[in-house]
Amino acid sequence: CGPAAASLAVLLFALSPLTVFYGRPVMLDSMMLFWLLTSLDLLLDGEGRLSRVALSGACFGIALLTKETAIFVLPAMLLLAVQERRAHHGRFAVLGWLLPMTIVASWYFLYALLKGELFPPGTFGDTRPHVSLLGTLLWQTRRDGGGMFNLHNQFWHFLREDWLWRDALLPLGGSAAVLANLLLGWRNRVALVVGLLGALSIYYLARGGIVFNFYILFALPFLALNIGVLAAPLFARLARWPLASAALVLVLVALASLHWWS
Repeated sequence: CGPAAASLAVLLFALSPLTVFYGRPVMLDSMMLFWLLTSLDLLLDGEGRLSRVALSGACFGIALLTKETAIFVLPAMLLLAVQERRAHHGRFAVLGWLLPMTIVASWYFLYALLKGELFPPGTFGDTRPHVSLLGTLLWQTRRDGGGMFNLHNQFWHFLREDWLWRDALLPLGGSAAVLANLLLGWRNRVALVVGLLGALSIYYLARGGIVFNFYILFALPFLALNIGVLAAPLFARLARWPLASAALVLVLVALASLHWWS
């Protein structure tokens, strides 16, 4: 999307009070985001090297091992693998991404199997009490947080009482950019994938399950990325004047800072 639009997205994400506040503690969410964004960066490597595709898949697998939340953006990553690599490696690119990701992610299940903690107690005649990976994953899917359309659930509570209070610009502006990019996606493949990344991260928060305030970290980089992609055509018109592009980025970030720290 160009260096100016990319700089705008990075600065909006890095300087957002939500990122500053919730990004400081050492949490699984932060570590998962590192591997997830690394996987995304490797997959977007424009040189078409299959080794980058495989490494991207491995990084996504590590993100899954770090925290299962990464699974929510898997459809968008697969779509990106199909779109970006078709011209270089065809179907091999998708397989070259899926295979390393599956191998790395399977360590989770292999470790549980070797410890006898993959299946719930009572399965295959095992009656001893123990924790179970599959049982825990099933329990996680059944955790009730009030339903997506319940305005009193945890998502809407944190949105009103915490997230918008700390930074209304990135959640609201990013959500609007997600909708715009999805609408533009029928003629812009980049906008479609980026919009899907943002939509899936928002769905993770709003799906109605248990939500904690720091879960917003998962959506922030994708919301900022959507703003950058939506602003890319504007910066493309200023490509002949790089100083003007840089000045516009600084002005926009300065205006955002006035909102953040007012």
